[in-house]
Amino acid sequence: MSKYPSVITDSILEQNKYISDDEIKADIEDTLAEISIEEAKAEANEVIFNKSSNQAERKMAAFRRDAARDAIQRRQEFVQFLELLLAARQPNNACT
Repeated sequence: MSKYPSVITDSILEQNKYISDDEIKADIEDTLAEISIEEAKAEANEVIFNKSSNQAERKMAAFRRDAARDAIQRRQEFVQFLELLLAARQPNNACT
């Protein structure tokens, strides 16, 4: 379950009005870069998990892989919220 709303209301627009569109776009770009890094971590740990014969190393790799996947999910939800916020700010867009 996402901690971000799936609908942008007038109240949400009001709470975020001080953040410029350019800043939101930069946040989206930064977050997408973070997602790419976490994806690489998840993939690397999946390889370790699959190839290591050391049980402790496999456990840690699975733990780190799952943590990266969780981070990816949270960051994707944040990007979705920011994209909704940007769209709701556009003229002729009913947001409530």
